[in-house]
Amino acid sequence: MKRIELHWQIIIGLVVGLIYAFLAVKFNWNDFTLDYIKPLGDIFINILKLIAVPLVLFSVILGIVSLTDIKQLGRVGIKTLGLYLVTTLFAVSLGLLVVNVFKPGERVSEEMRKENRVAYELWKQDNNIESIDEICISCLDENTNLVQKVREKEGKKTNNSWVEDKLRKAGAQKEQGPLQPLVDIVPKNIFKALTDMSMLQIIFFAVFFGIVLSSIDKDKAKPVIALVDGLNEVFVKMVWTVMKAMPIFVFALMAGQIVKAAGSDPDKFTELIEFLGKYSVVVVIGLAIMIFVVYPIIVRLFTKIKYKFFFSSIKDAQITALTTSSSVATLPVTLDCIENKLKVSKSVSNFVLPI
Repeated sequence: MKRIELHWQIIIGLVVGLIYAFLAVKFNWNDFTLDYIKPLGDIFINILKLIAVPLVLFSVILGIVSLTDIKQLGRVGIKTLGLYLVTTLFAVSLGLLVVNVFKPGERVSEEMRKENRVAYELWKQDNNIESIDEICISCLDENTNLVQKVREKEGKKTNNSWVEDKLRKAGAQKEQGPLQPLVDIVPKNIFKALTDMSMLQIIFFAVFFGIVLSSIDKDKAKPVIALVDGLNEVFVKMVWTVMKAMPIFVFALMAGQIVKAAGSDPDKFTELIEFLGKYSVVVVIGLAIMIFVVYPIIVRLFTKIKYKFFFSSIKDAQITALTTSSSVATLPVTLDCIENKLKVSKSVSNFVLPI
């Protein structure tokens, strides 16, 4: 019997998670879901975070030391930065255009808007909360002081203390100076940067480390390069290992997040799914325009590759990215597509793709 491809397994996991969430809300399986299903999704996110930092660190170092001429680094780096800025500009502009044309959140109830705002404010005010997805509004006590304060902010836009706080923070940012973003890229302590998952600082260190490693005596550099290469392979293998269980993790993520948001209210579940459905359609429209309009233009202008060949070569990475929404999980697949199907050199792909 032919094995179902991974991306179809992930889509099945999403659908099953959605069905389970509906049943959990209807039959009040909330406690069981939040105690025994949702943690599997949390584990998945934690594993991806665990792998992300060392994978980027070692891949960038390996990409730099793999360059036959260190002068290539400047040319490749400039092209990478330019392409990144252009595609980001297209993506942001397209996202703003599509969301303002279709307005997927326009019909969301005022209660859901407020809950989302409360979650956002709680996330902004509590440094111990890494992700806004960790917040469960339905689990909070209505009398929680912080929730009351945030809801007051939502209802009273002219709250003087809140406005003053926002103005103070904005003024502090202005006083930092125009080169402060560059200062922030350079880490004071690489171990702290690794712990805080400060990706720009980690990439700066990796580029600096790779350049210096390339410039020292080859006999001394060889064992270090071998160690970096071996560690990189280990973390790439870890991603592939996690991906084998991804359908289960995706099921847990979908079920846990929806049950957490909907609570025990079937009407709220219906409203949430309706909103997410409209939002998903808008996202897919934006992605389709990027894939079938923007990408062909870039491929046509800057390469001699036929778009059909490009699309058939890169489809596995695109499907993985769409179904997982994780650049970490997609990175090994993208590396495989670029190196083995599009025949881009390993030195270039190892440097460009992690960045």
